[in-house]
Formats: sequence, C-alpha cells, structure tokens
Amino acid sequence: MQKLLVIVPCRAGSLGVHRKNVRSVAGVPLIAWAIEKLLVVAEAVEELDVEISILVVTNDPEVAARTQLWSQTGAPIAVLERPLSQAMANQTLDELVRWVMEQGRDDYWDMVAVHQVTSPTLRAQTITDMIQWFVENDHIDSAMTMVADTSHTWTEDGPHPMRRVNRQFLYESELRFRESGGLQICRDWPHQDGYYGDAVWMIGDAHDPYVIPNEEGLDIDTPADMAAAELVLERSSIAIVCAGDHDMGSGHVRRGAEIASALSPFAEVDVYFWDTPPDMRKLVPGIWRHGNLTAEELSMLWANFDTVVLDTLDTTDTRDITAKWPRKTVRLESLMVDANTQPINGLYTFPIGTSGPLWIDVRDEFKYLPPYPIREKLGRILVLFGGTDAANMTPGVCNALMAAKTLNDVSVVAVIGPGSDVKRSELHPRVEVLEDPSISYEMWNSDVVITGRGRTAYEAAHVGVPTVSIPVNIREANENQAPPGALTETRSLTYMDCVAKLIPVSARLEASTLLQEGVDGHGLDRIRDEILKTAKEQRRRRPPVEFEVT
Repeated sequence: MQKLLVIVPCRAGSLGVHRKNVRSVAGVPLIAWAIEKLLVVAEAVEELDVEISILVVTNDPEVAARTQLWSQTGAPIAVLERPLSQAMANQTLDELVRWVMEQGRDDYWDMVAVHQVTSPTLRAQTITDMIQWFVENDHIDSAMTMVADTSHTWTEDGPHPMRRVNRQFLYESELRFRESGGLQICRDWPHQDGYYGDAVWMIGDAHDPYVIPNEEGLDIDTPADMAAAELVLERSSIAIVCAGDHDMGSGHVRRGAEIASALSPFAEVDVYFWDTPPDMRKLVPGIWRHGNLTAEELSMLWANFDTVVLDTLDTTDTRDITAKWPRKTVRLESLMVDANTQPINGLYTFPIGTSGPLWIDVRDEFKYLPPYPIREKLGRILVLFGGTDAANMTPGVCNALMAAKTLNDVSVVAVIGPGSDVKRSELHPRVEVLEDPSISYEMWNSDVVITGRGRTAYEAAHVGVPTVSIPVNIREANENQAPPGALTETRSLTYMDCVAKLIPVSARLEASTLLQEGVDGHGLDRIRDEILKTAKEQRRRRPPVEFEVT
C-alpha cells in the first residue's frame, strides 16, 4: 500500500481576510471544510491501496484545538506546531514543506501533497479522482490543480490581432492555466541523511496540470473571494421527480423542466422520472434530465439530496419515504392528502398546506402579452383540453357548439394535443383544427376558451380571456378549484349554459377582470422560493460526502 502525507498549512495572521482559517463559509469553518473533505478522501482511496495521513501545520491555537478534536476520534490526522519563523507572510509553500519534512519524521512517504484551507470549493470527489489519476500515471513526478484561464491577456505589445477571438474558439495550444491551491502532489520522499531530493520543491521533472472546474478553483485571499465561495457552497442539491404518460398528460414533466430552469441559478438540480415514456422525458433539457427511477433508486434520493420535489401526482410509492424524510420533501399536486408533507399546488383544495391560484405556474409564453381586448361581439371560441384530452372531450364540445343556433356566426377552433387520440373526422367539418399552435396567441385572439380544470384554465385566466372550465373526471369535479372568475359546470348548469352567459360584452368584461385579478403569473416564483427555503433549511452542514472510485 502506498503512503500519502497530506500537509494542511494554516498560518495565523492572514493579511487579506482576518482569521480566515476559522471563518465560516456556508456555515462551516474553512479548517473544517479542509479536514472533513480529506477524511472522506482517506476513506475513498483505501480502494486504491493508498493510505493517507493528514498533518495540519499551524501556529493558530484555535486551529490546533479543532484538529485535536478530530484526532481524538481515531481519524488519521495530527497537528504540527508551526513556529513563528515558519509562519512569516513571505514564506513560500515549498519552504514550509521542506521544513516539515526536516522535523525528524521517520516515516517513508511514497507521495506528499499539500491541500490549502483556502480552497473550500474543491470537492472530495475531485481530490479522489486526482489521486487515482496520479497513482495510475507513475511517469508523472508531480501535479497540481489548475483552472483554465481563457481571458484575453496582453503583453506590452498588446494581443496578437488575429487571435483576439471568442474564448470558445481559442486553440488548445493558446490556453493558459492558473494554479489553484486545491491540491499539489509529488512522489518519492527518501528519508536518507537529511536529504530529500529536488522533489522537495514540489515540482519534478515531469510535472502535469490537473484541470478542475473553475468554481472548484476558488482561492480565498480577499473578502470578495469569501463571498464567491459562499455562493458556491450554499448551492443546495435538489432532485425533482416528475411523472407523465399519455393518460395523465405531460403537464407535470413540463413543469419539472420549468422548475429546474427557475432553480438552476441558485442550486444544483437533477430531474428524474417515474414511469414516464421517453418522448415525454425529452421535454426536460438534457443538462438536468435523468432516466426513470427504480423503486430502490427512488428511495436513495432523499439520502443524496438536500431536498426532493415530488410532482408525480400519486404519492403511493413515496408515502413511506416521505414519512422518513418529511422535512426534505416538497410535494406538488397529489391525488391524496399525505400527512407527512404539505402540498404546494394551485389546483386542489386540500385541508392542509398551501394551495390556490397564487401557486399556479404560468409559463413565460402567457406572461408577456398585450392587454387582453374585449370585443363587442363574441366571434371565436377556442376549445382545448391539454396535450392528451384523456376524456376525449374535444369532439363533443366542438360539435355541440356548432349545433347551437345562438352561435351561428361564431367560429369554433380546436387544438388537438400531441398525445390526444382525437381524430379530425370526429369533428364538424367547419371546426378549424390547429396543429402545434402558439397557445398564448390563440387564447389572446379568442373571445371564450373552453377547457378542463387543469393548468390551461389558469393560463387562460392570466391572459384574461373569459373561460368556461369543465371538470373532466371525478378528481377534477371533487377536488380542483376553477380559476376565480371562470364559469364552470354544476348539477344545474351545463357548459353550453356557461357559454350563453358570456355572449353579452358586459359579462365577458366582468369575467376577464376577475380572472386576471385572481392569477398574477408569479406562482412559479413562489414555488421556486419555497423549494429553496426548504433546501436551505435542510442543507448539509457537513461538506459533501458522496464519492466513488472508478
């Protein structure tokens, strides 16, 4: 088994950030980020036949005391007191390493590395990968973490005029790399007669860069660096689980993509699926998209993520899991009340949790439109029942409208969704059928919309078009709320009666005003903020521990 000594230098008296080694970033002191990551790495690289010892070299009593707490747990960590002569601001890292190795340490080290406390964003997985790469490439004498610097750099003569191009078009030979304090490693420390060889300077004859992501290459030297590291380390990990099929429709999958997009500037997001066909999974961009989960994989999400967002409609498969992790779960739209979690949705009337039109997610397509015009005469009715029309409502509604004598001069327009089984031959010949339309434009250009009680009704409400909302199944009849201002069927009122009520311009004006007042279009923002709030409350306060050796 090869032996690796990892030196963690901690000099008190930072010039850029006062007492930075014990300052907290994302709730964890810098020294703790360093030590806990290295302990994770020590466990991981045992599979590579590498034994790690961690040596914290410090003149800071608080750092020494914190380190002693870890050593008392049996962790492979020790403290070496750093005298003032070895803690001057102008001391180089190589000089410190030489001094450390001269302190009568009798062990033979196959490799020596330095991990600086000021690199908290470097992940345990990256350190593990780098050690594995270094072990496997024994022709390399030394290596260090670096990040690609693609900025336009000048000499006294300026840049080459032909090569001042977009960064993504730089030749590989033109790339420059900036050193990071994350990890520097070298081989062979022969402890013979006090001689340690040229490698004591940490750079051997064959030296390679180990390129890491830029956000992992942050080095804290200034308060601005502290703020940048805080932003990186505070990013929660969030899993979104959504479901769709040709009966349920694609609304939950589309919303999964919308929520992922809204969360991605603030968190690490992954989208998974539950029994969803491949064509619907493609609605989520590949940067977030994963496949269908097995039951075992589903149960692991709560352990691996700060928060899990469920948009699967039916929580039967997750009830036992949410009982174990209730505070890490945000649930959207369930068929059943789950006492373990509170729902956020705008479609159902649950006795607990948040619901109602304030939580409706309205796509951007419906947000940025001119004011909705109320026309004097009712001339166009738009009929659409989502992407699947599972209840096959479109033919019956359209044909009834065409048969109504009071609507002789009204055009009827139908949208047949991509997952619908409705055939053009089922519709009256004078019904106009739209394929792949802009729904927001078609709504804005219509005088009445007839739809179900799903999100489409709320999108129509946000546009302001007078809406007739028909419950298309028992669930919608018993649990869904119609948008405020929408007319809906009751035991004594049919949808045709509702359409008749909207013939007068005054009735349509009143309905449009109520609809727009009831749905403000910021539901997705509220859902995003609620998810981030939950994720922050459940944020792992220990550095990430997931790792693997391939």
